[in-house]
Amino acid sequence: MKKLFLILLLFDFLLTSNAQIDTPQVVADLRPASQGVAFSPDNKYMLTFGWKGVKIYEVNNANPKLLKTLSDHNDLVTSAAFSPDSKYLATASQDKTVKIYSVNENFSLKKTLTDYLSWVLSVSFSPDGKFLACGSYKTVNIYDVSSSQFSLKKTLPCCMNFVRSVSFSHDGRYLAAGSDDKTVKIFNVNDNFSTVKTLSDHSNYVYSVAFSPDSKYFATCSWDKTVNLYNVGESSFDFIKTLSDHSWYVRSVCFSPDGKYLATGSWDKTIKIYDVSGDFSLINTLSDDRFTNIFTIAFSPNGKTLAICSNNETVNLYSVNNGVFSFENTLFEPKDFVRSVVFSPDGKYLATGAWDKKGDIYKVSGRDFSAINSIPDKSDFWRSVSFSHDGNYLACAYSYKVEIFSIGKANFTLIKTLSDHASSVNTVCFSPDGQYLISGSKDKTLKIYSVNDGNFDLINSITDDNSGIFTTVFSPDGQFLAVGYDDNTVNIYDVNNGNFIFKKTLCKCKTPVHSVAFSPDGKYFAIGSNDKTVRIYNINDDFALIKTLSDHRSYVYSVSFSPDGRYFASGSWDKTVNLYIINNGSFELKKTLTDHSSYVNAVSFSPDGSFLATGGDDGTIVYQLREIASISPEAKAAKSH
Repeated sequence: MKKLFLILLLFDFLLTSNAQIDTPQVVADLRPASQGVAFSPDNKYMLTFGWKGVKIYEVNNANPKLLKTLSDHNDLVTSAAFSPDSKYLATASQDKTVKIYSVNENFSLKKTLTDYLSWVLSVSFSPDGKFLACGSYKTVNIYDVSSSQFSLKKTLPCCMNFVRSVSFSHDGRYLAAGSDDKTVKIFNVNDNFSTVKTLSDHSNYVYSVAFSPDSKYFATCSWDKTVNLYNVGESSFDFIKTLSDHSWYVRSVCFSPDGKYLATGSWDKTIKIYDVSGDFSLINTLSDDRFTNIFTIAFSPNGKTLAICSNNETVNLYSVNNGVFSFENTLFEPKDFVRSVVFSPDGKYLATGAWDKKGDIYKVSGRDFSAINSIPDKSDFWRSVSFSHDGNYLACAYSYKVEIFSIGKANFTLIKTLSDHASSVNTVCFSPDGQYLISGSKDKTLKIYSVNDGNFDLINSITDDNSGIFTTVFSPDGQFLAVGYDDNTVNIYDVNNGNFIFKKTLCKCKTPVHSVAFSPDGKYFAIGSNDKTVRIYNINDDFALIKTLSDHRSYVYSVSFSPDGRYFASGSWDKTVNLYIINNGSFELKKTLTDHSSYVNAVSFSPDGSFLATGGDDGTIVYQLREIASISPEAKAAKSH
């Protein structure tokens, strides 16, 4: 009998172990893909590219339609270019590869070029379609396209730093490469890519280079805030003038297809338009609240549209008509600066709240996270979102208000707006029994509402005269409510049938408390603070401090326990998520997740513990933590953007 018990125990251990994924895998990268924009030469397609994705749009006047998302890269997509015949699409990435897609075969992946030891930052096809140039660290690789094999023809030693931009002249005679070493190299294509000239007129990184359509002029832009112009001539590239109208880094430069205009985009949040025939005189400045720091600008092949990609993850489209540039459309709104992520209790939905002033709802099906709803624009960013435990309601905090949505059949219909606070609402949460909704505000008050079949009547208000409220959470049994304040403390309240009686004050941290969490078994309570630590308390010992985790290097903005109580996650402004294993009171650091490129503000486990969602200033990432038996073979290979 004892032997049988040991065998069963070993089998259970192996089964559980096999269900776990040793290294959490990214299964849904919901961060935006819009750090650059490009058009196909036949004007059929427009694409945007950025974090781990390329989005393909069908061009339809000023209303492009999303056709497909390419998710084959494992890092930021830095550049994309169509071949002149629109047969191929090449994409470059910080994952050290270039991907080649067949446009006519529904953008199927044809080949991956892996000849790089570092980031690939720029790609460009020659106008005759024979060559593909790819800029990386100190070199430019030239590939032979004619055989459709994209075989490496030559590697050009180019500079002393990264090559940011490569561009062929429209007559096919020259290839230019702009670099972080402040220089631009000019190569003679017809002489086996021999070096013609080195231009050294900039005093900072050269970010973009472009030839005019008639190959008469050549333009370069730099982080030195200037644009330099050259007369190509017979390989002379004589300096013409410097344009100094921008007040910050100039990131992008391009000529209109008819050669009439030169457009430059800068981090000063403006686009400058110059008259080429009028000695490059400044004729227009585009400045719009719709865009911020400019990443990339591009004219459509027919010259009727100027696309502007900026740091707020939008692409804005302007019509061009006889020198008049008029706003037409914003392709899509930003989805970054995510402040809150939460799964519905049944695991069917993931809700995110962000600084884009929208709430986004994703349907969860296996490893697929599909956007199904976007709660409309508000006057302020979403600070907190919470599902009721019966899955009937979603509460969203923004500005001075809390909005309540009835989930229904994934309709997410607004049913009530609560406007009882006098300042920003930072946190909302439902009680486990579904009786109460709590909202905490910068106005130093807790508002307590009775859910009562959707009426959400205000039944109590608790005021702390000294401190604004950052975060709230109920214990799993509903006995306690924890409240984190900006005076560096956490108060514990005894719910006591809705009376919410003060019990004790915890922490007295050195800095504000941004996140609190109870373990599902009711044993532990965690506090994440701006002092870079996480404090763990024993609930059953009257909230005695038992451990301080000091593995982060900046503010800890979010903490969460897995539903089975085995794992603990913390998200920090050091751009990482720490994942701990809990074992008899010990919190052992298992893994540090480093996929975010900016501050991590929110972490949340799915109800079954299969996923961990993390929200940061760069968007939302979902990790798989364990295998899911119900996933189909087709879904296992899928990623969602």
